[in-house]
Order: sequence, then C-alpha cells, then structure tokens
Amino acid sequence: MDRLAALDAHLRTMPPERVADILSTIPDGAVRYRTATPDTLLDLIMILAFRPTVFERLPLPHHQILRAVVAVAENAQELLPGGPEGTWPRRRRSLVQDPFLLGPVDHEALLAKVGADRPGPTRMRAQECVSDLLDLAVLWPDGDGGYHLPDDAGYQFGTRGFPWAVEEALDRYGLATLRRIALALGLDPTGDWWELRKTLAGALTDEQKVVSLVRRAPHEVRHRILQMTFFSDQVEIAWTHLVGRMDLPMDGTGDDEQDWLLEHGLLLPAEYETDDALIFEAAREVALTIRRSFPHWFDPTPPRVTGPPVEGEPSGRAPGAVEEISREALTFLAGADTRLVATLIERPGRLRRDGHLAVPSRRRLTKAAGGNEDLARIWLEVGARTGLLIAENGHVTLSDQVGAWSAAAPEIRLVALLEGWARRAEDGLWWPTDDEPVASGAVEEGADARSRWAVVCALTHVPSGTTLCIDGARATRDLVEENKKAPGTEWLLSAAHWYQPLTAVDPEHEFRVLRAFREAEALGVVCVGATTRVGRALSQRIRSAPRAEDAPGEEVLAAVRETLGLGAPEPGESWGGPLDLVGPEHARHRELTRWARELFGRPWTSGRGDADPFGAGPGKDE
Repeated sequence: MDRLAALDAHLRTMPPERVADILSTIPDGAVRYRTATPDTLLDLIMILAFRPTVFERLPLPHHQILRAVVAVAENAQELLPGGPEGTWPRRRRSLVQDPFLLGPVDHEALLAKVGADRPGPTRMRAQECVSDLLDLAVLWPDGDGGYHLPDDAGYQFGTRGFPWAVEEALDRYGLATLRRIALALGLDPTGDWWELRKTLAGALTDEQKVVSLVRRAPHEVRHRILQMTFFSDQVEIAWTHLVGRMDLPMDGTGDDEQDWLLEHGLLLPAEYETDDALIFEAAREVALTIRRSFPHWFDPTPPRVTGPPVEGEPSGRAPGAVEEISREALTFLAGADTRLVATLIERPGRLRRDGHLAVPSRRRLTKAAGGNEDLARIWLEVGARTGLLIAENGHVTLSDQVGAWSAAAPEIRLVALLEGWARRAEDGLWWPTDDEPVASGAVEEGADARSRWAVVCALTHVPSGTTLCIDGARATRDLVEENKKAPGTEWLLSAAHWYQPLTAVDPEHEFRVLRAFREAEALGVVCVGATTRVGRALSQRIRSAPRAEDAPGEEVLAAVRETLGLGAPEPGESWGGPLDLVGPEHARHRELTRWARELFGRPWTSGRGDADPFGAGPGKDE
C-alpha cells in the first residue's frame, strides 16, 4: 500500500485520543489546525524532524529497533543511494530533503536483525517495542506484513553518506600500505601495486573471509568495528600530506584498536576529507557483510544493579527506617504544600522581566517550604504544569482550580505532586536550576532528556531491601570535585540512559540525573539509596502511563496512604478520587483530541467507500 494511504488508514484505526498523542509530538505553532487538512498532518507525521518530542517517549530498545529497521532497509539497497539498480524510489512529494525513501521492511526481517527471530523474552520485548512505535506512528503497517518508515529515517538513524567500494578506497593507498595489509591478512605481499590491489579487493569482498576476520579480532576491536558499522561511525586521523597516494604511519596512530582495523583493511579511506585530516570508515562491501552477518545490538532490559548492594537498615535507625524516613518526607511535603498555597494567597510571587521568579519571592517560598529551596522549586514548577499556578500580570498566582486543590485530601494532593514531578519536563519555567534550560515554548524546541522520568523508572529495578549506597549531595560533590562515581552512581546513570537515551547527548546529563535523585530523596521516593514503597508504586505507574494527561493512579495513592499509616479504605469509604486539574498539557491534549476527531474521524471518511485494510472500519474505535 502507498505510504500516505497506509498512514492515513493506520491513524483511522485509532481512537482520537491516541491520534492526539501523535499530534502532540509536533511543536506548538507548527500547524494551523483551523486550516489544516489530513494530508497536511500526514506530511508532518511522516517526518521525524518535525516531531522532536517523539524521542522523549522512546527508551533504548526502541531506538535500537529504529536503527535496526533502517539498517535492514539500507542493506536491501546495498548501501547505495538509489539501490543496486540505481533507481530513486520517491513516490510522492515530501517536505524532507533526503534524496530517496527507505522501506518498507518485513516484520520478520526486522526481528531477525535484532536476534529476535526465535520465541522467547527477547522476541516478546522486540514486538512490544514495534507495537509502541506503531502507536506513535513512527512506523506504520504497509498492509503486507511489513512497515513503512518515516521519510527522513535514513537521515535520523542511517548511514552518514555512502561509503566507497573497496576498490575505490584502496586506490588511495600506496604500495607500502597495500603490502602491510596483505601481510596482516596472511596474503602474498609480493607483486606490483595493481596485483596487490586486486588481491586485497578480492579478500575484503569475500564475505566468509571478512566474517572470519571480525570473529577472530580481539574483543575490544570486534566491539569497535561492530559499533562503527552499525552506527556508520567514522574516524578522523590527522594527516600532513594529502596529495597523491598515501601510506599509513609506520609508528601507528596512537590508538591500538584503530591501528588493528586499519592494518587489516576493515577501515579504509572515505570519500571526504578535511584540510588537515583524513576520514576512515568501513568500505561498502565490508560494511554490508558485517551488517548482514551480525545481529544488531538490542538490550531488552535495563542493566542489573552493579556494585555490592548493602542489606539491612541505616545505622542508628530502628527496623523499618526507610519507610519511616519516607513518611517524614511525605508529611513534610504535605505541610509545605499547605504553607505554600497560603503564601501565594497572601501575596503572589513577582516575575522579573526575563520571566523568572524574583529573588524576594523565591526567599518567601523557600521559607514557606521549611527552608528547602529544592522543595519550593519543585512545588512551583509542578504547579505550573498541573494548572494550579498561572502567570498573570507579571506575577505567579493561584488559578481558579485552587478550590479543588485545597478541598482535596492531603494524600491526594501528594499523589498529584509526585506524579507531576516525575513527568515534569527538563526545562524550568519560572525557577530553573543552574543546569536546566529555560522553557521557551518555541516551535524549533527540540526533544528533552527527561531525567526525572528516567530516574524514577530506574528505581523499580533496585531490589527490595537493598540500597545503592548513594547520597545525592555527596555523589554530586564527588563528581564535581574528583570526577569520581561510586558503583551505585554508575548503575543509576546507565539505567537512566536505558530509559532515556537522549541523556547521552546532553553534556550535563550526569548532573541532571543526580539532581533528579536528590529531588527524589526530598520527596520520599528514595531514602538512603533504597527505593521506598511510594517510589516503587510511582515507578510502576509512570512506566505504564507516561503521558502528562494520564490521571493519577490509585496504586500510588494506596502506597502513600499506607506509608502515612492511613491504611486501606473501609467499606463504603471514598478516597476522594484523583484531582482533575487541567494544566497546559491537558488543555492542549483535549484540543488536539478535538482536531483529531474532526480531521481523522467518521465524518471525513464517511464517503471513502471500502473498509480499511487493517480490519477496522473508519471511525470504529471512536
């Protein structure tokens, strides 16, 4: 089925709320929905560059699935821009500038690429990832057992340019280097330049010889060439003489792994170079052999806790101290919430010209939060996201929803604060920390590495009754002053990266992860490095309902009540239900749901005739 028609049919099998989830990945202001048509939105949805926030929702296995599906599509085209026949399969006008489109890719070929071609947990996890990508329309069915890819999938996850063929790359080398490579490969090094070039080209285009060479390479070298091939990485080597044929330096480049790959011909010169350096990469036939012979990396589960977890209770505390400390933190948060509401009723906070809270107002709120500046900042930023607080006439004030907030039971407000914090974006609106970007709301705003969400998700993997031996403040100080990481800190950073791979491209990600951990300590989510009952329930909740528009869950409320000693409700007793505050994200999602219903619902499709090819009639799920 045609890409555009297949995506249109895929969206029309969804309820409007799920279509709104997809539309919410397009930045505000990018679309004028009053004049938009379905084709307008389909064009944007098919291009990941116009949906930067979609990456916020994808853990590491989903990124790996995307890289694998692009690799399968590129391999089918022999890593050539127009495929082996030299055709250009552009079948529609597209907003993207890529010279060609990739796909479709068969479902079983995709699973085989990540080593999930047999029944088992890995296959189940891979299929879950594919299902999540279908829900977000990052992939969509082609109607024939495969998936269409976004227009810019190659640009986002594929090869950077197209590598030279082996013979073209060998043309750059002089006779001395050709002899070195021949010796390393166990070939006859005698003969002239033309004979050696032909011999080496035959060896490096022989799939069995290349696979054997990779398998017998030292472990670190094998890991490196696989990474470079799967991720289309290149290496840049300083070179002083760039005219004519060249020879590798006799004393190496200073990198033993790199020298091994160069001397065995697994890295060859690339087409491009800089003024003072040469670029090396795997030649086309070598890259294709490796990509087709080795499964793509796929990590279905986060890393296990490393280091010696400490059993037992904190020294100097009675049994059950972790939950006792959590109860103290939750009680303190409830009291701070009441005082902060009263403080803003008495006098709203003043905003400076740059939109940030003025210093005197910060001091007042910090005092109301019991002197805990982090707690005051968390409350303010969560209030902005949940709709409890608004900016009006240069001041931060309580919204009309404060009545419902004040009337709710303390434990219900605590749940709203905890879930609002765990889902909070990485940028600060009125009171950003030193390592947070300022919320701009701009159309070009990119994806965020949501450190809080990643840390809370990771905490569920800390075994009950054990601790990571992390104190947030001390771990941050060690990182700043000595660049030292305890085993528990190493695990936390790696687990946060598994849940939020975007942290890898954030130069401040280590400090942001530890800052989120310190905030979790202040909120009673984690105590003395151990996940609390509330933390475990919160982690399970936001992993199953990561969207900001999801209503607070009863499992978190039950954990909060149990920690506070309130117990389960008596028969007939009402817990009061979740707060139904309408924040900016909720309001936008409701508006997008309305547009989704109007643009992709039954009225627009009523005259389209045939039922859709995926088994559901137009508007059936609505």
